[in-house]
Amino acid sequence: LKAVNSGLDLEMPVGKFYDVKLFDAIKDGEVEESILDDKVSRILRVIFKAGLFDESIASYGGHSDTPERRALALKSAQQSIVLLKNARLPGQENNFLPLNREKIKSIAVIGSNGDVARMTGAGSGSLKGNYTISPLQGITDKVGDKISVEFSVGIPKKVDGATIIGSEYFTTPDGKPGIYAEYYNNKEQEGEPVYTTIEKDINFNWEHGSPRGGVVNLDEWSAKWTGRLKSPGEGWYEIGLRIDNGARLFINGEKVLDVWLAAVAGKFYSTRYKFEEGKTYDIQVDFFENLGTAQCGLGIVSFNPAKKIKEAVELAAKSDVVILTLGLDQSYEGEAVDRARLSLDDDQLKLIDRILEVNKNTVVVLNNGTPITMEGWLEKVPAIVEAFYPGQEGGNALADILFGDVSPSGKLPMTFPKNEEETPVANTYPGSKEVANYDEGIFVGYRWYDKKNIEPLFPFGFGLSYTTFEYSDLKLSAKSMNQDDEIEVSLRVKNSGKMDGDEVVQLYIHDVKASVDREPKSLKGFQRVSLKAGESKTVTMEIDKTALSFYDVSSKAWLVELGEFEVLVGNSSRNILLQEIFKIK
Repeated sequence: LKAVNSGLDLEMPVGKFYDVKLFDAIKDGEVEESILDDKVSRILRVIFKAGLFDESIASYGGHSDTPERRALALKSAQQSIVLLKNARLPGQENNFLPLNREKIKSIAVIGSNGDVARMTGAGSGSLKGNYTISPLQGITDKVGDKISVEFSVGIPKKVDGATIIGSEYFTTPDGKPGIYAEYYNNKEQEGEPVYTTIEKDINFNWEHGSPRGGVVNLDEWSAKWTGRLKSPGEGWYEIGLRIDNGARLFINGEKVLDVWLAAVAGKFYSTRYKFEEGKTYDIQVDFFENLGTAQCGLGIVSFNPAKKIKEAVELAAKSDVVILTLGLDQSYEGEAVDRARLSLDDDQLKLIDRILEVNKNTVVVLNNGTPITMEGWLEKVPAIVEAFYPGQEGGNALADILFGDVSPSGKLPMTFPKNEEETPVANTYPGSKEVANYDEGIFVGYRWYDKKNIEPLFPFGFGLSYTTFEYSDLKLSAKSMNQDDEIEVSLRVKNSGKMDGDEVVQLYIHDVKASVDREPKSLKGFQRVSLKAGESKTVTMEIDKTALSFYDVSSKAWLVELGEFEVLVGNSSRNILLQEIFKIK
């Protein structure tokens, strides 16, 4: 009843609230049928707007692929890409970006995110798009036949699957063929196992069944397999698990793979491990099943990373400029996929070092939806472009930014920390079992770094441009206000550079003296302003009581206290350019 009467139109996944109980509540008169009609009308409105009832549409969302929507996708990507670093190399007069098409004859696009369009992280929020433009395609289309553009992945791509390790590779701890299995009727491998046996290998797809009917639960059970693994041969291998729901892999007592809380059903998760010829290894696989279907298979495939890196280094050495496309993808982050660390993986870090050894003219382009630390390589590269997941037109937008057809204007919607130890969750992540504590309280994101006086790598709201902006003439429409009044904030912004561009003006509020512990500053407004070179415009924003209030736990209400408040205006949370005081009376 609370969900119905509090405005929830659609429950996802369905079944916890809006099932037969909702219809019983309507039948019993506890919920008016008109409330259900109201909810249905809003859902149908979205379906009609998407054109899903139009029989002329060949596939889902066909109306979204129009010239207007394509132009909007391109503009959105252009405005969201953030320029994090743009330095000058020795002997150069200008900053490294934008690239000068007249002086470049060859470009190397290198990296695992170069020939694919990274659209999203994993999970139900992912979207394929009507088409996709990769960085390689966007850059190639931009320069045409005037500049040579070549690609090398540089990093062996993670496999989508691998050969299941056969029974001939397994022995139990006491030397028998197979692998020892323990099954528990809980998800945490607690207590005594309800069933033990020797399996010939780890290759199971129980679907909706059980490892042993009538003994092991259909849902909410766990398993542990232990034994000895014969080496598959000398060299590096990618070893991993195709699972539904969660699993961990240990080799010689070391946890080499952990997807206990972060698995996408049916996906192959892997890690790279170097085996020696003729050796055997202690192996342990932990697994749990939550609800529905269940599967677990241990697979392996060999690979040779040295060949791919060698090809990339040779290409970088003969090219004028390197576009190094790195970052994350669906195997690293998304719904039910947590990251094990904030840095790039070892393969990417090694690739950066090897490329910079032969070519300093390197731009690092990142695809990711969460912060990346940059210890060990930030100072070595002249330019870093944060592209996030820029959508179907991402490759074209990136090329526009790299070559200066558009000045970058995106701002970071999150804080990039210098290292993991300085993050708010350093002492609490990943939590225990399925519980994570947010011990920072109200000091979420940039508020934590402000409160603790920690300098981030890149602050919330940060983003460079190819032009420069000057802020001036901050004015308030009044120096004091009653709680229900509004104050207008205005200022002048001038494009003082030589290139047209956009600036995102950010308005923060600081409660000078509060009776409760409040954040040092809080974003309460922002506005994008487009300015031609040399042009000035007035930017206005409004402050009302919602921008000044805090939730009082004792009265269970939002309160605005009397006293002084500070208006802070800047182009990031750490670069405040103008400020002014007003009072609540």
